[in-house]
Amino acid sequence: MFKCLLCSKEFSTARALGSHMGWHTSGSKRNNPLKVERENRICKCGCGEEFECKINSDQTFIHGHNRRKPKIEVPEKIKENRTIIKECKCGCGKIFSSFKSHKREFIDQKHYWDWKKGRPNGRALPKAFSTRTCRREGCNKQFRSSLKNPKNFCSSSCVAKWMGAKNKGRESSFKGKSYTEIYGERADAQVKKRLASSNNSPNYPETLLQRILNDLFADEYIFVGNGQEVIDGKCPDFINKDKTKIIELFGDYWHSEEVQGLPEEEHEEERLNFFQSRGYDALVIWEHEVYETDLAEKITQFNFKGNL
Repeated sequence: MFKCLLCSKEFSTARALGSHMGWHTSGSKRNNPLKVERENRICKCGCGEEFECKINSDQTFIHGHNRRKPKIEVPEKIKENRTIIKECKCGCGKIFSSFKSHKREFIDQKHYWDWKKGRPNGRALPKAFSTRTCRREGCNKQFRSSLKNPKNFCSSSCVAKWMGAKNKGRESSFKGKSYTEIYGERADAQVKKRLASSNNSPNYPETLLQRILNDLFADEYIFVGNGQEVIDGKCPDFINKDKTKIIELFGDYWHSEEVQGLPEEEHEEERLNFFQSRGYDALVIWEHEVYETDLAEKITQFNFKGNL
């Protein structure tokens, strides 16, 4: 074994030892421990701690201590002349010291925002209330209401009852009139514009029904549920203008009695009568029927014989 005299490392061959000695004598002070001389110094920041460094090094601080700001001791007489005692403007009654040159009026930001929001010292200001009587006839219930936002009714139910009694006996100007008669000639154009802005595209059941229609009658029924065609305020799903036929696809949830407020049969008949009065034969297909096998036969009978 060959042993290094400088660092006491052992090597199996002389060639390895010679290569190692060249690393020691390459001139680098970091590699050669014999040429590196070190000493202890006191940190200049004033902490009083000692650190070890090379003799020829310019280091005067411990790593990170050079960023510290030296503490300057100010005599008490100078402090008394520079500071002043103030009372917090928020009304909490607390005092604080501040420099005379500063325009500080609050202890901290929390007291400032409490004062700005009208809550001195974090406590809400007492609201001014008054006792009022409900405006609806037959109620005459007294309740508390703030002076800033006074109320005329004790509850929302009283508001609804008062409005119902007020409008009782009035005939609606829209009763018995169609959508176009109410909103004018531009009604259908407005509905088209509203539907076009929502970018409605066929959903999954509508896509399946479109495939069935294309297989049975190629390019006869066109999907217009995105607002391409509006008939007196109503937008059908599929239309065949040559035969004046319309196919509506009703979702099981959105056209149910729970949502529409009408039984499914009445709701379906209402839609069929609406399009029939406008000169169209209509067929209503429910969402669950799209997945049934006899749907093609139903559509074929409607296409050749008319409304079922």
